[in-house]
Amino acid sequence: MARQSLKECVDDYLLDKAAKETRRAYDRALRQFLGFMNVATFEDLKGVDRGALTRFRNHLRDELGRSPAYTNRQMCALSGFFKWLLSEQEITANPCEFVRRYKVEDESRTEGLAETEIQAMVEATKDGTLRGLRDRAILVTLYYEGLRRGSLARLEMRDLRTHRQVLALRNTKTSDYKEIPLRPETVKAIDDYLTVLSTEMGIAPGERDPIFVSFSDRSRGKRISPNAVLQIVKARARQAGISRRVVAHSVRHATATHALDHGASIEEVAELLTHADLGSTRRYDRKRKSRSQAAAAALPHLAL
Repeated sequence: MARQSLKECVDDYLLDKAAKETRRAYDRALRQFLGFMNVATFEDLKGVDRGALTRFRNHLRDELGRSPAYTNRQMCALSGFFKWLLSEQEITANPCEFVRRYKVEDESRTEGLAETEIQAMVEATKDGTLRGLRDRAILVTLYYEGLRRGSLARLEMRDLRTHRQVLALRNTKTSDYKEIPLRPETVKAIDDYLTVLSTEMGIAPGERDPIFVSFSDRSRGKRISPNAVLQIVKARARQAGISRRVVAHSVRHATATHALDHGASIEEVAELLTHADLGSTRRYDRKRKSRSQAAAAALPHLAL
């Protein structure tokens, strides 16, 4: 049955996505594209052609300076939308079909942190304050649990399964629910923070309350935002004397590379990071180059 409005099409398409985080990301991508192209009605949508999508791709990369990986993700959302419209017989051709994507480097462009740098950032939080305890718990949780900043901000008390030594993750990029190993260091850091949170601010979080709260004047005691997590990581990196660019993903990058350095397999690291495919995990494997060099060196010498 033909749909009557653009909103109805978008809503129906998003409902087809299983993971909540995927629905959010695709919704943002679609809104950005529709706004850029001034598409306000279903008839406008039917007029979108390959040229419009190419202009949007170039706008993301050339004018907004977005990375190839980010641009490809936005184009993937749009391609899926138009493919879905085609399957629903709302349009007669997919205008995304021949729009080229950018080549993404095999290695992650985010620079990871050395073990000594992670330790220095944790040391920078040991100032005896509630803020220091919270920031230490955030850093330890990001590192040992390999979390994205959005996943950390969404953590609730019910997600700490200390009796089973697992941490529950909800609405990640790849699934609605997943359990990962819970390190004792994570439990201790969070417990230390929550104990002082209770005595100093009178906050004792219930099962459905956030673990990490904001201390800002506007949102004091409320759930911390992903952007606040980013700012905490940046601030603690500066305090640790790290002058280069550091973001929250730098800690996740360190989780992957350090685990691989200490003997974990690609499959094991992928499971911890909740990657849907091993290709994502391999981008963090900084030992690949040394292994390829060793393989080349092992070849027999030819008489030339």
